[in-house]
Amino acid sequence: MTFIVQNTTPDPVTPWSVRFTLPLTISITGAYNATATRVGTAATVTPAPGLTTIAPSGGVAVVSVGLYTVTPYTPPSNFSVNGIACR
Repeated sequence: MTFIVQNTTPDPVTPWSVRFTLPLTISITGAYNATATRVGTAATVTPAPGLTTIAPSGGVAVVSVGLYTVTPYTPPSNFSVNGIACR
């Protein structure tokens, strides 16, 4: 799963993290440019050092998380960045 986080505000966003609900049938297998953790169904992706600031006015950060799932597949949900729901 790849997260592309875009900052549309006139100010830098720092620090930042993505939080989401991850069903128990899905396991985190690794992360690229980030650290991924979970407690129960609550998952958090935090960027690696050097990627903790997203530039203003269209700046983008990209991090990836490896996931493994079993059948039936239920997708992750309720994504937010710094507590603000994603669209």
